[in-house]
Parts: sequence; structure tokens; C-alpha cells
Amino acid sequence: MYSRSLFTDSKKLSRKEWRHHRVHAMIGLCCLIHFIYRYTLFFFFARSEEDMGFQGKVSSFNDSSTFEWGRRSCQRLLVFLPHFLLQVSGFRFTIPTVRHPDGNRIWGEYRYHALIFWGRCFVLLCWGYYGKFKTTIHATANAEVIEKTWYDRCVPILAVFMTMICADSITVWFRRRHESSPTTIRGLKGPSALLYLMSAAQFHATVNCLLTYDRVSVQIAAMTVVQSSAFGMTLRRKRLLGHVEGLIMYSLVLFLGMCAIQRDLEYHGVLYAATTVGNLAALARMDLKMNKYIIWTFVSMALPIIEKSEHDEKNAFWWSSACTATALILFLSALCRQLSITA
Repeated sequence: MYSRSLFTDSKKLSRKEWRHHRVHAMIGLCCLIHFIYRYTLFFFFARSEEDMGFQGKVSSFNDSSTFEWGRRSCQRLLVFLPHFLLQVSGFRFTIPTVRHPDGNRIWGEYRYHALIFWGRCFVLLCWGYYGKFKTTIHATANAEVIEKTWYDRCVPILAVFMTMICADSITVWFRRRHESSPTTIRGLKGPSALLYLMSAAQFHATVNCLLTYDRVSVQIAAMTVVQSSAFGMTLRRKRLLGHVEGLIMYSLVLFLGMCAIQRDLEYHGVLYAATTVGNLAALARMDLKMNKYIIWTFVSMALPIIEKSEHDEKNAFWWSSACTATALILFLSALCRQLSITA
């Protein structure tokens, strides 16, 4: 008789390995429950628990209240400590150095990329939470929220570009060791149209990252994508989940993330403009093969235009039309890819 560490038989492990498996699995379970809780607030308590439960603002601004707000903020953000521990504890496991042919199992390079993207999520989550404090100060002082300055945009832009630089550095490092594998969604086995649209969703997530100011729900959704995809790959590696089921699971998590992005953009009144820019960025990268650093530099420069895009009816109509047109082109491109594979 032997026990199990949730998904791993202790018979196959040393006592030390079994203990680490058990701790990692329990942390993962806590993270899963936390994600379920946040999405429950998002879908069923949207009016009373706006922004996945992080809607609170301070009401006065003397030194004591600011200190108290900072203390409570640290306490609230501590709920993400298990998510960090889950990311770093996974590095102790022995996994393949190259990607499996089906693309749906964890490999060495992916772990580093996942940690980097998790870091981006957390940095922007903290920035968005701090933005709630700034927004309230501005509203109290000036009777309305002041326009964002380039200083306010600096942190999201740096976070996006540093993430790309770090991820590319990891890829170069693994390539020099002859252990590099494709790390994008397109490395998965699946319908070409679906993989194309799943890749496009990531461009919309990045656009929203650049627009981060006083909301955190999209970053929680992005963190869910990062960590649940690793969970699905683990289930796949242990043969507890088939490849098709794993692909469906990842697609569902991406869909939930897109729901969070849509609500966030509607909240800021830039739904059509931001969606148009996300569509154009996806088309420029995946169809025109444009350098990603050039794409995101142009998008960063266009942020003031996006933020003011739908403040009058004429602009709103123009952006709505552009959103529809670019979305149709994106879906048409996905369809063409699928037909070219099946032909």
C-alpha cells in the first residue's frame, strides 16, 4: 500500500520529493480556489464587488489614513503570495528540456517564461491597485479624475518591454544550449484557426496591460491564464487529461480572460479603440511578420489617442466601424489558415 501526493504516487518518490510534491500541490489547490473566488465575484457579484473584489478606495488623505490604506493594501495583496510560491516551487521538479511534440506539456524553457509573465501580471496588478489611490486623490482635489500623464503610462510600458526583453533573453540562453523550443501558442497541436485566434487574444491582453491605471481584474485574469495553463500541462504530462481536453481547458481560460478585458475596456470607455489596436497588432505580427518591438513602440505612442478615442459620438462611430472591419479581417485570416492546412 502506498499514498499519493494528489497526482503523484509516493512509491515513485523519495520522502523529500514526496513532501515537496505535497506542498506544491496544496499551494496549487489554494491558488485554484482563489481564482474561482475572484471569478465568482466577477460574474455573479459585479455590481457590489466591482473589479473582482478590489474596488475599494480611500476617502480621506491625511497621513494616518494614507498609512492605514497602505497597510490594508499590503494585507490584501498578500493573497497573491501563494501564487508566487507556486511559480518558484515548480522549479524543483525534473521535467523535459525540450517541448513535447503535442506542445501541451511543461518543458524547461516554458517555466522561465511563465515566471516572467507572472511577474508582469503582479507588477501591473500592484500598479493598478495603487492607481485606485491616485484616482481618488485626483477626484477629491479637482472634482474629476485628471488625465493620465506619461509618468502614469511609464510603469505599464516598462513592464511590457522588460517582459519581452527578459523572455527573449531566456530563449537565447536556451538556444545556445540547444534546448530551445517554440514557446508560442502556435507550437500547440490543434486547428490552425483556433490557434491563430488564441494567439490574437494575447495581443489584446498586452494592449490592456499598456492601458493599466486603476483596475486589477485583467491582471488577475492574466495570472489565471499563466498558472492554469501550467496546471493543464501537468495534468497532461501525468496522463490525467487528453490533448483535446487540455486544448479546450486552455481555450476556456483565455475566453474568461477576454471577458475580463472587455469589461475593463468598457469601464474606461475605450472598448472599440483598444480592440481595433489589438486586432491591428495581431495582424501586423502574425500576418505581416513585423518586429514585435516596433509594434509595441507604435502602440505605446498611440496610448493618448486610444484613451481619448470615444469621448464624442463621431470618434465612437469611427472606432466602432474600424473595430468591426479589423475583427472581420482577423477572422478571415484565421479561416484562410485553416483552409490552407486542410486543402
